[in-house]
Amino acid sequence: MKRPRLKRPGSKPEMNASEGLNGRNGESRAQEGKSSRPKILLIDDDPDQLTVFETLLHGSGFEVITAESAKVGARALKQTSVDIIICDIMMPEVSGGKFVRFIRKSPKHANTPIIMITAGGRDFEMDALTNGADLFCDKGEAKKSLITQIRMLLS
Repeated sequence: MKRPRLKRPGSKPEMNASEGLNGRNGESRAQEGKSSRPKILLIDDDPDQLTVFETLLHGSGFEVITAESAKVGARALKQTSVDIIICDIMMPEVSGGKFVRFIRKSPKHANTPIIMITAGGRDFEMDALTNGADLFCDKGEAKKSLITQIRMLLS
């Protein structure tokens, strides 16, 4: 049974695919260049986590584009296409769940595989999948399972 979503006082309205995620905060650290390696968009508001996951992904042979927010990630998707998106669930301004719902409405990226990650534990798994993620990964388990999940989605 789907839980009803409570609207928090002062919460921002839902986005729609036609208006995009236009924002001004943060910049994308895109490593552009032609490569046959699978390209991953990695979105996390924690710079330390971005560095940890970027290192893990590069070391496993992936090209990585990083974004410090969902809005910056959306801008990156306007400039390039990716093979997979990895997105943190808990982020300020635009949550990972809202970002995934936005992506699923976008004709260009609706079928892009998405893995949602969080340090919040497995309690967030159902929310991630309900919002449209293909898979969920707890950050504490990511070193053991994230690369396997990515390879499975790309095969």
